[in-house]
Amino acid sequence: MAGRAGEGNHAFLRVKFLKNNGEINNYYRCLDVLGEGAYGKTHEVEHVSNGRRYAMKVQRFERVAPGAVVTPWNDPYGDVKRIYKEMVILNVILPRHRNIIELKDLLMSVDTVYIVLELCASKCLSHFYPIAQNRSGRRIFKQIVEATHFIHQHGVLHMDLHSENILFADDTMTESKIIDFGLAVYKPALAVKVHANFKHREWFNIDDLSCLHEDLSVPQEDIRALGHILHCILAGTDVYPGEFEQPGAIGEAEGEGVTPDYMPRMHIFDRKAKDLLELIGPEYFRRGALPTIDKVLTHPWLA
Repeated sequence: MAGRAGEGNHAFLRVKFLKNNGEINNYYRCLDVLGEGAYGKTHEVEHVSNGRRYAMKVQRFERVAPGAVVTPWNDPYGDVKRIYKEMVILNVILPRHRNIIELKDLLMSVDTVYIVLELCASKCLSHFYPIAQNRSGRRIFKQIVEATHFIHQHGVLHMDLHSENILFADDTMTESKIIDFGLAVYKPALAVKVHANFKHREWFNIDDLSCLHEDLSVPQEDIRALGHILHCILAGTDVYPGEFEQPGAIGEAEGEGVTPDYMPRMHIFDRKAKDLLELIGPEYFRRGALPTIDKVLTHPWLA
């Protein structure tokens, strides 16, 4: 990995290095546990000096015993590279966007990284699906598509868009926030915009940008995920592909054979919404190959 001080039209965050994990209490006071994932816990915290509240992801590095075999599951350097890439994406590659989670602070000890983010409501897309109407569904989905288009313009693929990775700014559920760029990929060849004169060779080694996972990552994966989210919005519930009968070739575009609870609520949504589902939705609705993100963004339902 490479790295250097930031430049451009806003000051990039500088890492605060802690002598020990107890020093985190000099900066932030833990109030509650918001969630727990594969890489650690997320806490609601309060800044010791100004009292502002944030979300703080706490991720510990695996420590390998002397002589032990290093695997992808216990490689501490792999954890460091993943966190480094996520921080560079959020703090350097991408400009601020109101529908993308904002990085606020970054602290690190010898075995733990503390990632401080803006605090969102506890509600995710799953809470929105049952109450989504044509107008509100269009507004939220357009926000998500615009944010995805935005990161793609800067060469970033999220690669993990799903209900739990899209939160809301507050309990009104009117402004969405894409979170968790832990699996995100940066592909300089895809970038059509560059923020603050970003030069990827000054931040990444070539090996960081050419691993097998990244080589298999394409924009269509995010678009496919958007299609699944749209299906959930129209159905009014989280849809789990393995839990319903797949339709046959006859009537496939209309979703014939799909469990009724997972069918689009056409008494709520207009025909343009269904047309977009047939453009980017799961294969049992979709007609033809996935379009580009630009075509999705200019679809009549989102116009």
